[in-house]
Amino acid sequence: MTISVYLREHTSNYSSIKVGSYDPSGVEPGSSLVLFRTVSPREWSLTVNNFQINNGQLLGANRVLALVYHLPYLYLPDIEFANFAYEIRQWDASIECDNYICKYKGVACHDLHVDKSKFFRFKFRLWDTTGKGLDVQIPVSHGFYINNTALNSSQVFCALPVIRSNDTKQQNVWYFGSVYLSYFYTVLDQSPMFEHGKDYI
Repeated sequence: MTISVYLREHTSNYSSIKVGSYDPSGVEPGSSLVLFRTVSPREWSLTVNNFQINNGQLLGANRVLALVYHLPYLYLPDIEFANFAYEIRQWDASIECDNYICKYKGVACHDLHVDKSKFFRFKFRLWDTTGKGLDVQIPVSHGFYINNTALNSSQVFCALPVIRSNDTKQQNVWYFGSVYLSYFYTVLDQSPMFEHGKDYI
């Protein structure tokens, strides 16, 4: 079974999902799909390392990057979230971080007076079980920041889309949600396992 998914950022009205194949028009001209084998036959996940924010190192060791469309943001284990909080405060000293999130306090996102061309950038390398690697860069712009209402908080703030994970038993797993997946056209292909008897998807 194959499902292709394209999620646009929330400022756009266009997204698509196709079952049984993928839409070639979803691939940017001059680009091509890159095939990765998952690290587990039970979930859509890859290996990630060399993860940086604005050239500051968040992660050197390998971690599992789980692609999760039902979650919106990036969810980090304890140590990597602490590293993120440190690096993001070097980038903008007006950001405050607690144990779970980093935010601009006392202001809603639509009232946040920051240069909207200013963004922080994630860089990382993806790997699969065959040793294939791909360097990725994702600019995280103002449009993906989170209002307090989306987090069911009565306190007014504008948060960054990076949250400390509640999954304390999986400290080697990063959960990569739909905000970040909107940078990619993703084809989820289970045919290697279900049609060809392989131990991967």
